[in-house]
Order: sequence, then structure tokens, then C-alpha cells
Amino acid sequence: MGNTIAPRIENAEKTGVLQVSGLKLKKVPEQVKNLRNLRSLDLSNNKIENIDPWISVLKNLKVLNVENNKLKCFPAELYLLTKLESLNGNSNFLTNFITPGAIVNLNELSCLRTVNLSHNCLTEFPVELCLKSIPINVIDLSNNQISIIPNAIASLQAIEINLNSNKISIISNGIAQCERLKVLRLEHNCLRLENFPTELLTNSQVSLICVDGNSFNMKDFYNLPGYSKVSYSRHYYLFNYSFHAHLPPYRVTSTFSLRYLTFVVYGTFYSNEEKSCLENIQKRRQFFLVKIKQLLPLSYSL
Repeated sequence: MGNTIAPRIENAEKTGVLQVSGLKLKKVPEQVKNLRNLRSLDLSNNKIENIDPWISVLKNLKVLNVENNKLKCFPAELYLLTKLESLNGNSNFLTNFITPGAIVNLNELSCLRTVNLSHNCLTEFPVELCLKSIPINVIDLSNNQISIIPNAIASLQAIEINLNSNKISIISNGIAQCERLKVLRLEHNCLRLENFPTELLTNSQVSLICVDGNSFNMKDFYNLPGYSKVSYSRHYYLFNYSFHAHLPPYRVTSTFSLRYLTFVVYGTFYSNEEKSCLENIQKRRQFFLVKIKQLLPLSYSL
């Protein structure tokens, strides 16, 4: 294993990028702590159970990928990675975001933009990230066991939150106070209509809500106060077919009604300039329709 890692370490000293994916590592190699100029660290697809506190010495780290390991939490020292922009902890065994009992303030993570903690064992929303100082673009918490969205979420600065395939039954009204939130994914949870905060439809910045697969009839959801305002004023509907497809760089997603489709260009909600993104959608709409026509049976017409 040492012979495998050594040349990668040497290369990382020159490039600032270290890729040690798929090497069956059980811990982060000690040599990594000497890479003080490291910008990207890929530890994915290993068997790592813990990240040592010395990770904090990597002051220039911008990308940390620990996807598909055996982590149960991140060390409290994570807050010292002040230049971190992307954190990928997808497909681990996370039961907590940060070491339980640790007193930590993540205010210093002001560069953090994407957090992926999907496919883990989280039972609580990671409130450590609900800080005004962390302008996250996307946080993916799908495929966990989260049951409650707490009041603390009001301070979360995310533009997109993915909570699909959890056990969510209660949503705090504070979610409507998320100043930057544009996309909220709540598909396949345990939501009942009486527990859905209508403020999301009447008094929020949310542009796209996905709620299929919950404990209510979608026809009843359409009758909620504010539904018509959101569904017709804030979305671009293309045609009246129930259709799911992925066409890079486009994404088609059924949202409020099976009769309508909304298409979203990747990255649309990753910027504060939503207006320019919508203009971009209009410019590319015709090209998109041509691609859809190629996929639909000839009996359909757009």
C-alpha cells in the first residue's frame, strides 16, 4: 500500500490535489498532514472509520471527498478548514454530523458552498450548518432518517435543500424564513397535509417544491392557500404530459401536478442572480423542446 500512496503524495506536493480513492484505506494516511498546500483531498471508496483531528492543519483545503467510507461523524476540528468549499460525505454511516458532545462553532466556514450527506443514518437535521455566515448553495440530506425540520433552519442560507426519502413528519414554520431558499425537495417522506407549513406557498422565496410520495393526496395539496400563486407565477411549464427524463445539461422534474412539468437548467439555483438564470432558460427553451420531441412517441405533439 505504501508503494501505491508514495507517488500520489509526491504528485500532490506539486499539484495540490491528492486522489487516494479505492485503496481500501482504513485511515487517512499520516503523510497527508505534511501537504500544507493541499487544495483537494479525495478519500472516497475506502474503509475509513475516523478522520483524525490533524485534518485541521490543511488550511488551504477546498474540496474534501469522503464518499463511500465508514464514517460515523466528522471531527469538531472541521471548523478550522476555513477555505473549504465542498464537503462530500455521501454513503457513509453518519449518525451525527459532528462528533457528539463537541462544542463547535462553524461560523468560520464562510466559503462552504456544497454539502452532501445523503445516504447516511442521520436522525436529526444538522443544525450546526444553520448559520447566517455559511452561504451554502446546495445541501443534500436525502436518504437519511430525519423526522423533524427544526426551527433552527430559519438561519440556513442554502439555495437548495434535498430531503427526499427521509422520515419527515414535522416541518417548522421557520423554513419559510430561509432568505435564499429556492428549491425544496421533500419527496417520499411521512408528511401529512395538516403539518405542511402553508407559509412556504404564501410567504417565502421558494420557487420549486417537490412533495410527491407523502401521506396526502396531491389533489388536496393543490387546494392549499398560495398553491396557485406558486405553481403559476414562479414556474415555467412546458407541456401537459407526465414525463421524467434526464438530458444533460437539462433536468425535467414533475412537481406540483402530474399535468405539468417544470424544467430546470442545472445550476439555475446555484446563483443569487435568478433573473439571469430564467433568461437563460428562455433562450434555450426551443433547443430543449427539440430534445424532448426526440424522446416522445410520434403520437404526441408538443
